[in-house]
Order: sequence, then structure tokens, then C-alpha cells
Amino acid sequence: MESASNATPMLESAALLIGGAFVVVSLSVRLGVPAILGFLLTGLVLGPHVLGLLQEEGAALGALGELGVILLMFSLGLTFSWTKLVELRRLIFGIGGAQVGITAVIVALGANLLLDVSWPKAILLGAATAMSSTALSIKQLEASGALGHAQGRTSIAILLFQDLATVGFLVLIDALQTASATGHGVEKGFFNVLGLFAALILARKLLIPLAQWIERSSNNELPQLLALFLVLSTAVGAHYAGLSPALGAFIAGMLIGEGDARNVVEREVRPFRDLLLGIFFVSLGAQMDITILGQAFGSVLAWLAVIVFLKAAILAAILYLADTDAEVSAKVALILAHAGEFSLLLVSLSVGAGLLDNALAQPFLLAIGISLFIAPLLISLSARENLVRQSLCKLRRNQGR
Repeated sequence: MESASNATPMLESAALLIGGAFVVVSLSVRLGVPAILGFLLTGLVLGPHVLGLLQEEGAALGALGELGVILLMFSLGLTFSWTKLVELRRLIFGIGGAQVGITAVIVALGANLLLDVSWPKAILLGAATAMSSTALSIKQLEASGALGHAQGRTSIAILLFQDLATVGFLVLIDALQTASATGHGVEKGFFNVLGLFAALILARKLLIPLAQWIERSSNNELPQLLALFLVLSTAVGAHYAGLSPALGAFIAGMLIGEGDARNVVEREVRPFRDLLLGIFFVSLGAQMDITILGQAFGSVLAWLAVIVFLKAAILAAILYLADTDAEVSAKVALILAHAGEFSLLLVSLSVGAGLLDNALAQPFLLAIGISLFIAPLLISLSARENLVRQSLCKLRRNQGR
């Protein structure tokens, strides 16, 4: 009876979290707002800083959200095709690499000089700023019919590099965390990644015939068990190697994505990923302290300006210098002028690793959330024809008055 009574608060929190998420996400869908914002709002409202309904039990449920992150990174690895990377190498590694690198460096430099933030912290802030939401952007581009146009193809290529760069920043977080504990994290982190990669290549040899056998069988449970065992065992292996479990899951997904096992595994992982990732964003929303807006309004506004205006200006300049049409450059800059789910992930993991303190992270997290709210409006604005010409005409009319 005592164990049942101890479990009651957890069950109450779970029911409250899932019920609240269902209501808010349903409203988000009806309003055409991305589901990620519904999950964040649920956590924000139910969390300790507003209604206070998710306290210690909510933190325990947040552990389930970490599994969602692991499954997200695994799914991301599955989508990476070496063929696709080679075909779009100029856009992905050229434009995408420049966008992430230049944005991260400029923001890091500003944070270091203006906020007196140490270089490791400044680089993590710059990295989070450089990211945009792949899920939100693709959904909005599909809705506007722009996915197959030049601005759609260019945006997708840049988003692909951002997703790939997230993996590099996860390695950086691991290295910085290890370095702060042992004093030599970069070398150890590099060799650990190589070791894990080699072990997974060997494991893949055994996995392919096993996946083929399971796909031929009529049992519905075996594919689910294989997929979950693969993801979780890789995450555990990465943890024991001193790496982020999410990084290990990505490497496993990337290796499997090139083989016959991909279809079996991807199909079975998706339902678990979507549910647990939703819980992760709810728990992240619960960590956002909206009460600091009064005292940190200027900081939130400044970070929002960096995420939207500075980031768009940098990207538009990069595209224009790469001989991209001015109209396409402006549209791509608008499409990606927001932060994304990987921004939230990088900040959350950095805070958890003790690399960013809450006083610095909270205004930044709120600015990320606000940028996600205005992103659909900016993307719909990019769908206008002759966007640059109309803007210039309007500017000239205003100057003539």
C-alpha cells in the first residue's frame, strides 16, 4: 500500500501533464501553431513559475523527456544519407557551414565582449543562436507551397547542416564537461567518439541480417523491441564512454540509415519518439521562468533581436555574396530567422552540464520561445512575390514624404 501511495503523485503529475498537453496542443493545431509551442506552453503554465502544479514529480517526468531527445537524435541519424550530402555539398557545407560558423562566432564574440561571458559559454550561446527549427520550417514551407522553390531547397540544405552541426556541438559540450572535471576533455572525447563509431560499425554487420529476418517475420513486437534495444543500448554505451547518450544515438542512427535495417527501425521508433519528445518540451517549458520578464525584459528583447534580426542579416549577406538572387536571399533569411528545437536542446544540456548558469540561460530560453511563436508569421511573409522590390518601393515612398 505504501508503494502505491508513493506512486500516486507521479501518476497525478503524468495525468495532468498529458491532459494539459492534449488540450493546449489541440488548440495549437486548430490555430495553425506548431505543436512544439503547445508543449512548451503546457510546461510553462503547469510549471513551478506559474501554477506550480508540476514540482518534484514533474522533474522525474522530465527524465522521460531525455529519452525523447535520444530518440530524436537517433531519427536524425537515420535521415542522413551520404548520397544526399554529396549531391547538395555546395549548399549544405558551403552556405550552411558559413551560416552556422559566422553566426556562432559573431554572437560568441559579442557575448564575450559585452556580457563578459567566458569563451566556452559564449560559443555555446552562439551555437544555439545559429540553429533554426527543421520541423517548423518544413511544415510551414509545405503549407505555403514553397518547398520545391529555390528558397525552399536552400533553406532545407542549410537546416541539414545545422542538424549536422548540432552533433559537433554535443561533442563540444561533452568535452567541456569532461575538461572541467578532469582537465583534459577534448582529446578523450575525440578518441571516445572514434571508439564508439568503430564498435557500431562492427555491430552493424550483425544487425543487417537480423533486421532482414525480423522484417520477413509476421511478429509485430519484434521490430519494436529491436528498435528500442538498439537505441537504448547505444545511448548506454555512449554514456559509459564518457559521451552524451544523444550523440551515441545519432551515430547509431547514421550507420543504420545506410543499410537495409532503416525502414524497420524508423517505423517503430517514431511513435515513441514523438510522445517522449513532447514530454521533453513540456519539462523544458516548466524550466522557463516567465517571472523574470519584469527584471530581465531588456535582456530577453536583446536576445530576440540577435536571434531574429542579426541572424537574418548574416544569412542574407552570406547568400548574396555567394551570388544567390537577392529575392531568394531575403526569403531564406526570413524563413530561418528564428531559433529551433536544437537551440533548446543545446541550452538545456549546457545548463545540465553546469556550463551555463540559469541567470544567463533563462532570458535566452524565453527569447528562443518567442522567436518560435513569430516564426510562422515570418515564413508566411517570405511567400510573397517580389518581396525585395516591394520593400524597396515602400522604403522610397517613406523617404519621399
